Amino acid sequence: MIASYTQQDSFPTAVAKALDGRHPCPLCLKIREGRQTEQREGRNLPWLKPDKAPELFCEARPTLVPRAPVAAADAVPFVPALTADFLDSPPTPPPRRGGVML
Repeated sequence: MIASYTQQDSFPTAVAKALDGRHPCPLCLKIREGRQTEQREGRNLPWLKPDKAPELFCEARPTLVPRAPVAAADAVPFVPALTADFLDSPPTPPPRRGGVML
């Protein structure tokens, strides 16, 4: 709505018109109409009983939560074992013939 109002007025005036609620757009009018329809129809719904407190659908029961450790455990850091594969250099490629195309 701001874009359409700026075609007629200045930018500050367009923003004020778009947000003041006195100049609703077609979408705002549809939303307002839908809310009014819901309010009218909502009063006649048989399953709504406003005098009764809503029921909870979850069960409240105690749950066991593990305690935090008191002392640090003897943890062994992971260090991969060095094997001969890591110590050897990579294999060299086979020798090529020197630029001769057959």
